[in-house]
Amino acid sequence: MFRFSLFIIFVLITGCLGAEEREAWLTSKIQGSPEPPLPYAVEAVWPHITFDSGVDITLLKSAGKLFVTERFGKIWMLPADSNAQPEKAELVIDLNQHIDRFFNSLGLVFHPDFEKNREIFIYYNVTVPGDDREIFLSRFRMDDNFGLVPGSKEVLTHYLAWGHTGGDMHFGPDGMLYFSVGDLSPPSPPDPRLEGQNLGTLASTISRIDVDHRDPGLAYRIPRDNPFVDMPGARPEIWAYGFRNPWKFCFRPGTSEIWTGDVGLEM
Repeated sequence: MFRFSLFIIFVLITGCLGAEEREAWLTSKIQGSPEPPLPYAVEAVWPHITFDSGVDITLLKSAGKLFVTERFGKIWMLPADSNAQPEKAELVIDLNQHIDRFFNSLGLVFHPDFEKNREIFIYYNVTVPGDDREIFLSRFRMDDNFGLVPGSKEVLTHYLAWGHTGGDMHFGPDGMLYFSVGDLSPPSPPDPRLEGQNLGTLASTISRIDVDHRDPGLAYRIPRDNPFVDMPGARPEIWAYGFRNPWKFCFRPGTSEIWTGDVGLEM
């Protein structure tokens, strides 16, 4: 084996030496120069505080607090002040203690009127018989210590998932709750159930609902200005569709524009 390895190395070296020399590429048709980097740098504010698979960080401005959601269900609280020096993050919620068959967290968001109604919304997965998962978007209430009020859970929507759960949500400047859903399928082959262009399902969409009012049979109301509300066979919650796995999105500050990074197979 040793002599065989030496033979391979010898062949590679002699082959390279025998290769035709190429002229150096000293010219280019590219004009100008790259833009300078943005004046931002990453700084560790609390290097002594770490988390286990953090998936979401949420600011509760009225309380001056940050909430870090870990994938496996723990939610930690920190001061929203980089000058503060906490010894550790405070554990305020463990979803494993509140949700049967809990599997993992996707994120949380506070109601815009949280100080009045103490409502938060949590996106999460639970296990179901077999290898499947079920995604839930539920409403909870928080007590004065930022723990969950027992028995306050109310399911807004849920659906089975075999992969690509998406899983972000935000209140828009219009007060509506927007939430993203992936194509709910394994990564390969792409979109095997052809959900991307199917308006009859919430898969592959960003949806928009009114959580302060209710339509009959629903835990929310469908906004009448949603684009597909009058289309036969379409889910009226849908605001935008055709996504693969819009895991995170945000509203551009000062606008109603939604920016999302969709996860692509060839990227």
